[in-house]
Amino acid sequence: MRYTSNQCFLNATYNKKNAYRNLNLKIVIGSLGLNDWFEFGGKEWTIGEWKKARKGKCSWDAHCWLEDNDGNVYDYCFNDYLWVSRIRLLTIGNLTEGVIEKVSKEDCAKRGLTYIPAPIAVQKVICLDFKLEGINIG
Repeated sequence: MRYTSNQCFLNATYNKKNAYRNLNLKIVIGSLGLNDWFEFGGKEWTIGEWKKARKGKCSWDAHCWLEDNDGNVYDYCFNDYLWVSRIRLLTIGNLTEGVIEKVSKEDCAKRGLTYIPAPIAVQKVICLDFKLEGINIG
């Protein structure tokens, strides 16, 4: 597995093609909340808000993770996320650093991680922007 902080798109594509290649996982792009503070994306962003938050060429205010057919999350909670939560909210709540593997979105939320997929149209635009060809979105 590959998990490098601030490289979620690379982490997800690498892990899909390598560590989890036999699990038929899909790439999902969207928002990630840390104890209800949305560090990546926004809780209820519209397509317009996603496009407005684009940060120059090939840079988006978004997070990327893997999901199985049941919607379980495959990702990593970095120590950086705990730091952000501590700074923004003065607490880390239930956040813990480590691998998230086959965890339901409900259980992720109990750990302080809220995963919200962006609309499929936005995910496709971001994939094209990052030249993530051959990735099965949605």
